[in-house]
Amino acid sequence: MKLHHFTARDLLPSIARHGLWKGDVPIGPSRGRNAVSLTSLDSAEGHGLEGSGLNKKAIRLSVDVDPKDERLQRWTKFRNLHFTNSKKDREFLYCIEHGYRPETWYLYRGVIEPARLALFDMESQQWARLADYADKPCPPQTRRSSSGGIL
Repeated sequence: MKLHHFTARDLLPSIARHGLWKGDVPIGPSRGRNAVSLTSLDSAEGHGLEGSGLNKKAIRLSVDVDPKDERLQRWTKFRNLHFTNSKKDREFLYCIEHGYRPETWYLYRGVIEPARLALFDMESQQWARLADYADKPCPPQTRRSSSGGIL
């Protein structure tokens, strides 16, 4: 199954060296779990990528994933395991999902090696080689603030 991960150009050096392994999957206003976010859509629209200091719509990384891979999970299944029907959880999920396409979202709990990733530059509309970014400097690490936003 072909799935996609959208990311910022600044994050490519780290991804080129280590692959996709880190992602912040929200389970509350200031809490998250580590998993790589993927989608079945090849468009960056409809995933809630706005609101970061980085343009996470700039780059599309594509990967073939076996649908039977135990590390792959649909967002809808994850949501049902980690959220209840409480008013607080319903409101939080509404903020995450409303106006987006959560039925196309997947989570991958493992490392997707760089060699498996195909890079498409959404701005220039051209394919590029991820390996070309391996020798470039990585940006400073980001961290989550107490309010839940990325610093």
